[in-house]
Amino acid sequence: MKRIGQATLFNVEYAAVMVGFGLYWAWIDCAFFAPVLYNPVDPSSMPLSLVHLCVIACSLMPPLVVAALRPDAAMQSRTVVLAFAVTGTLCNALLLTCAFFEGVGAVAFAVLFGGAGMGLGALAWGCRVASYGAEGASVCIPGTFVASVLVGLLVQALVAEASAVIVAFLPLASCALFMVSFRSHADRDCVAGRTENPASIRVPLSKLFGIIPTHFMVILFLFCAAFGIMQYLLVLPHAESASIIEQNIAVRGFIALVVLIGFGVLSWKPDAAYKIGLLLITAGFLATPFLKSAALSSSIVMAGYTCFDMMGWIIVSALAVKNEDNAAGVIALSRLFELGGVLCGGVVGVLATGWVWSDDANMAIVTTAIAYLLVAAAVLLLYRGTTSVWPLMERPVEGELGLKAGEKAMEALANRYGLTPREKDMLGFFAAGRSIPWIAQHEGISEGTVRSHTRHLYEKANVHSRQELLDIIEDQIVLDDESQWKHS
Repeated sequence: MKRIGQATLFNVEYAAVMVGFGLYWAWIDCAFFAPVLYNPVDPSSMPLSLVHLCVIACSLMPPLVVAALRPDAAMQSRTVVLAFAVTGTLCNALLLTCAFFEGVGAVAFAVLFGGAGMGLGALAWGCRVASYGAEGASVCIPGTFVASVLVGLLVQALVAEASAVIVAFLPLASCALFMVSFRSHADRDCVAGRTENPASIRVPLSKLFGIIPTHFMVILFLFCAAFGIMQYLLVLPHAESASIIEQNIAVRGFIALVVLIGFGVLSWKPDAAYKIGLLLITAGFLATPFLKSAALSSSIVMAGYTCFDMMGWIIVSALAVKNEDNAAGVIALSRLFELGGVLCGGVVGVLATGWVWSDDANMAIVTTAIAYLLVAAAVLLLYRGTTSVWPLMERPVEGELGLKAGEKAMEALANRYGLTPREKDMLGFFAAGRSIPWIAQHEGISEGTVRSHTRHLYEKANVHSRQELLDIIEDQIVLDDESQWKHS
C-alpha cells in the first residue's frame, strides 16, 4: 500500500478524521448554502444569502478570540468539540422553526449559534488534522472534501424531510467521530493541547503574523474573496442556483478525489494543487463573458478554489506543526483571513449583482479584473522568486539559529546533558527550525521514532517545549560568544 511518509493512506485514524471533518463541512454546505433547513414562511424577509453572510461574520469571533487571546489554547479538548456540537444543533433547530412561523429572533439566534459552531468546529478539526503533520494532512484534507461531497450528494438525493433530519444531526455525528479519533490518537503528540507540555509559551497576536508569512495570508484572502464573489455574483442570483450548487458540489468532490489519489498514491506535493488551482480559477473568471453560462464558469472557478483550499489547509497544518505551542493561534489566524476573504467577496458580490448582470460589458469588466488581480497576486506575493510553495513552511532565515553558527553550542549541550548522537542530531535540526515530519522524511525514519528521540531529549534537558529548548541553545551561544570575547 502506498505510504505518505510513514503513514498509510487508509487507516482507522485517518478514516475517522476524514469522515468526521467531512460531516462538519457537509453541515456548512447543506445548512447555509443549500436551502435544506432554512425554508422561512416569507423567503423575502431574510434571503438565504444574507443568512449565510451573517453566519460567516459571526464565525469570525472564535478564531479572533483564540488568535488574539489564547493562541496556545487546547482546541482538541472534549469541551470545545461538545460546544461545537451543541451550538450547531441549536442552530439547526432554530432554522427548522422558520418553516412554521415568522420570527426574526429565531433567525438571529440561529445565526449566532451557527457562527459559533462553524468557528469552533473548524478550529478543533483543524488542530486534529495538523497533529498529523503535512504528510498526514495531505491525505486527510482531500479525503475530508470527498467525504463532505458524498454526504452532500446523499442529502440532495433524498426527500426534503429525510434530508432535513440528516443535516440536523450532522454536528452531533461529527462530534462523535472526533471523540473516536481522540481516543485512537491519545498515544501521539497532539498539536495544541499536548498533555506532556503544560508549560507552553504563549505569543502575542503580532508574533503570529511573523509565523504565517504575510504573502501567504494575502493570497489566501484574495482567493477566498474571489470564491465569495463567485458564489454571490454568479451562483446565488441565478434563477437555477439550486442546480448550479449541486453541480458545483459534484465538481468539488471530483477534484478532491483526484487530489487525494495524487497526494496519497502518486506522492504529489501541494505545488501541483496550487498551480492547477490558479489556472482553473483564473480561467473560470476570464471565460465568464464568453461562455454565457454561469453554471460552467462557476464550476471551473469551484474546481480551482477546491485545489487552492486543500493546498492552503496543508500549508497551515505544516506551519502549526512547526509552531506547535501556538498551533491553535496559527490555525485561527489563517481562518480569519480565509473567512474574511469570503465575507468581503460575498458583500461585494451582493452589492454588485444588479450592476454586473445589467450588461454583458459590466460582467466582462468585473470578471476580467478579478482574474488579473489573482494572477498578479500569485506572481508577486506567493512565488517570491521560487516555483514552490513549500518554502512557506520554513521559518525566515533571520529567525533561525542555524546549524553552522551553533555547532560549538550543540557540542557543549550534548556533553552537558549526555546526549546520544541521534539526540544531538535532533537538537541541531530543531535549532535550524525543522519540523518533525521534515526530519522524518530527511532521515528516512518514522515520525514516531523522531518523537521518541525528541521526548528523550526533552527529558535530559529538563524542558517541556521546543521554545524552551531553543532558549537553552540561544543561552549557550551567547555564553560561547562571551567566552570567546574574553579570551580574545
